[in-house]
Amino acid sequence: MRFRFYESASARKRTVAAEERERAVNASKAFEPLNPFCRVVLRPSYLYRGCIMYLPSCFAEKHLNEVSGFIKLQLSDGRQWPVRCLYRGGRAKLSQGWFEFAIENNLGEGDVCVFELLPTKEVIMQVTLFRVTENDGFFSPPPVQQPSQNLVSQSKMLNAHMRPSSGKLIRN
Repeated sequence: MRFRFYESASARKRTVAAEERERAVNASKAFEPLNPFCRVVLRPSYLYRGCIMYLPSCFAEKHLNEVSGFIKLQLSDGRQWPVRCLYRGGRAKLSQGWFEFAIENNLGEGDVCVFELLPTKEVIMQVTLFRVTENDGFFSPPPVQQPSQNLVSQSKMLNAHMRPSSGKLIRN
């Protein structure tokens, strides 16, 4: 089954123009969550080779320094994916489960993920997606892995969650 996922990921590679990447980054910068967060521009290594995704060190040191095990990644529609998060030496990486999250949500090079740490007892990070191109088709995984709903571009549903950027992080 894993081989089929890797085969599918290679088929999904796309060339991203600098303007497209810049548009996704700028859109993500307009989004300022209420909770601690970080932004990650997806690189090929996060999606295709080995599929391990590193979170920014400054965010990891401050908010994930005691995390070692499974956390949950959650979309705004409430769907969740268990993902292994390992913090070591000032770095946090997402490994097991990250590839499935990327495939099922049709993530591609240049897309921006905003990871917002929710104020819950268990570690849950709300993921808001900013896509390089708005009209990307959605990857259809094998029937067993098919999500129950099609995703709508998350950036179109942000207005209800936005606030002016103050540079301050608020923790409930």
